[in-house]
Amino acid sequence: MSSDVLALVLAVVGVLAVVAIVVAIVMIGRSRRRDRAETDRSTAARMRQDAVADTRAVDEARLEAREAENRAERSRLEAEKAEADAVEADRRKAAEEARIEDQVRAADRIDPGVDHRADDYAPTTPATEDRRTVATPDNIPAQQPPVAPEHPEGSTVHEDGTVTYPDGSVRRADGTTVDPGA
Repeated sequence: MSSDVLALVLAVVGVLAVVAIVVAIVMIGRSRRRDRAETDRSTAARMRQDAVADTRAVDEARLEAREAENRAERSRLEAEKAEADAVEADRRKAAEEARIEDQVRAADRIDPGVDHRADDYAPTTPATEDRRTVATPDNIPAQQPPVAPEHPEGSTVHEDGTVTYPDGSVRRADGTTVDPGA
């Protein structure tokens, strides 16, 4: 019987060893799952902190965008005001030019040297004169069409106001010679 008892003891020890191994495997698995869950919680917490930091960046970007929109709106309002000011200035200028033209027309009506009833009559006002001179009775020209300067046949007038003559010389509008080497 001793061999039966020995076999029985060995079988019980074997079963206990298998049970111990299974229990150890289960405990190791649970420990690993617990460790993995803790790691996942830590990772999730870091991700949430990063999201909060990203939310701050979004808030800052939103604030910058709002400030840029406000600056753009102020610029639009300033541009609209400047446009309205320009329109008003143009209106005042036109009214002042009309007042001056009326005054010149009245002067032309009483001046025996001006034919204010002629078909080609147009009052000469400071607005139609060279702005660098002040209009006075002495420097307001009579109503005559402008005369183009005379140049010899074959002359070429350039955009810069110079004229090349048939002999090859180049002169300015005032008649002075242009040095070709300059």
